[in-house]
Amino acid sequence: MNPSEILKARPQHVALLGLGGSRAMYVDEICASSASTHFDAVWTVNFGGRIYRHDILWLMDDMRGQATNLPEYGTMMRRHDKPIITPVVYEEFPMAVRYPIEEVLNFLKDDFLNSTVAYAVAYAMMTGVKVMSLYGCDFYYPNVTRREEGGQCCAYLLGLAKGHGMQFRLPQTSTMLSAYQAKVVDGANGNKKVVRPLYGYVKQPHFTEDGTHVEPAHTGDAQVREGSHDEPAKVG
Repeated sequence: MNPSEILKARPQHVALLGLGGSRAMYVDEICASSASTHFDAVWTVNFGGRIYRHDILWLMDDMRGQATNLPEYGTMMRRHDKPIITPVVYEEFPMAVRYPIEEVLNFLKDDFLNSTVAYAVAYAMMTGVKVMSLYGCDFYYPNVTRREEGGQCCAYLLGLAKGHGMQFRLPQTSTMLSAYQAKVVDGANGNKKVVRPLYGYVKQPHFTEDGTHVEPAHTGDAQVREGSHDEPAKVG
């Protein structure tokens, strides 16, 4: 297969796998016997190419430079059997595919792209992905002062994506968009609804889909997730 053919694919539901702690929820979801989530494509980034079964590896660092600094990583990239989307294509990496940067920038009307995850989200938005489930795209951890700058860019792009009609799903163990702080409350028609605490309110004034005011039904552990036990909270 010509790896460039992958750019013609138009998956509707994509799983994007990073290396943060919430990646474990992807394994839980896939292994759950009652799992109902179906992904049209699985994408991963960087060293995820050595861990996950995937359809596309996103590697937005210079591949030749990475191979020089990390020889084993370079061997993996040269022998890889899945398309690797990257900024510059070198002949020693036969599965490398050039990222369509011109088309993406023209679509976004913005140039805030500072992480590999951000490039993947932007591309998904441009190509019409309807739902993206992000696992391990956390960027920081509670009680750790250092935060990766890429988290701001990713959050910004997810907001843009929602405006373009692309929904996203986050595990409730992820720090992205404070998903780990979300709670499950009663929604309309007996359904459950995932909500975040509102800053400045001791009692959280939440609302159902029909506008009815309700008190939160759950104020405990944030591991509780919306819907069945095998479904991540739809915090997007």
